[in-house]
Amino acid sequence: AALARAAGRSDVLQRAALALADAAEDRPELRAAASDLVADALAAASPVGDGEGAVTHARLLVRSIRLGAAPSGGATARAAAAAATTLHRHIGDLAPDQVDERLRLVGELAELAVAAGDARLRARAAHERAMAAATTGDEVALRTALAAMEADGDPDDGWLAALRAERRVAELTVDGRLDEARAALDAPRPAGAPDDAELVARRQRGVIEWLAGRVTARELAADDADGPPDLHGLALRALAAVEEGAGAAAAAARARLAPFADLVCGMGYRTFVGAAGFHLGRLAAAEGDLAEAERHLHAALRVHSAWRARPWVALTQSALADVLEARGRPSDREWIAGLRAEARWVAERLGIRT
Repeated sequence: AALARAAGRSDVLQRAALALADAAEDRPELRAAASDLVADALAAASPVGDGEGAVTHARLLVRSIRLGAAPSGGATARAAAAAATTLHRHIGDLAPDQVDERLRLVGELAELAVAAGDARLRARAAHERAMAAATTGDEVALRTALAAMEADGDPDDGWLAALRAERRVAELTVDGRLDEARAALDAPRPAGAPDDAELVARRQRGVIEWLAGRVTARELAADDADGPPDLHGLALRALAAVEEGAGAAAAAARARLAPFADLVCGMGYRTFVGAAGFHLGRLAAAEGDLAEAERHLHAALRVHSAWRARPWVALTQSALADVLEARGRPSDREWIAGLRAEARWVAERLGIRT
């Protein structure tokens, strides 16, 4: 920190302040020094705009609040509200592979929302917690965050109403109640919906129709060609690549999705396109990597069963049966028959593709 001051490197000073403040949480003897350094760094960080300086200022303000160094009263509440708005926008811009960063910043956003004393911001923070929980497959954390969002949200807030409607469509789709999901999706959209509501609706409809066997995966991916390269988009490209079979597309889709093997594909809790392991398993099978395919599909089956995602359980069982059959072990025949029978029964009952 001293070298950073001498060299006029405010960015280094800010990183040092963040690190010392985090260390002080477990080492009380560092709190006074951390408070002073955070105060210096706050003075050097700009709270204006949406750039890196504004995000750093927001994170430093969180540390100041944790350390008890921020003055009480309206000034801190207003600063916390502005910082929360900045952090909320920044979280929305994070890439799919920045899961750990998202989780870290979501916690800091919640602290700023509490310091601001703003129920609307607390609802936004709960929304981001729910989005992160859905992506990591933490159903308990998801339910807790959604309950907090409802508790803090204004019943007349169109943003909250739109997200509630999206969640309903996603839940119906996950459960395989496709006709009900279509009807819910066709209902009028509340005023004040999130900016990407049309993208969400288009993607939800695409998944519904793909599950029903009304569109191909390649059509689904083509319709999403201008969509963001998030986990939902990567899953659509994986579905299309499997439909095409082994080749460059399958290898590319597998490589892009591999870093997210333990995550759930979708736009948080707003859409669901299966566990990443499901897609990786099918891609591995398309390339003849049967051991890797089986490993991924077993993991996906656990995720889909935990989420009670009946269509995706059936699809995973069918894919796993194909892998086991390709492996050719006589001892697997009864297992294969059981998987196919269960998958077929669910598919016929729900009216979905097999």
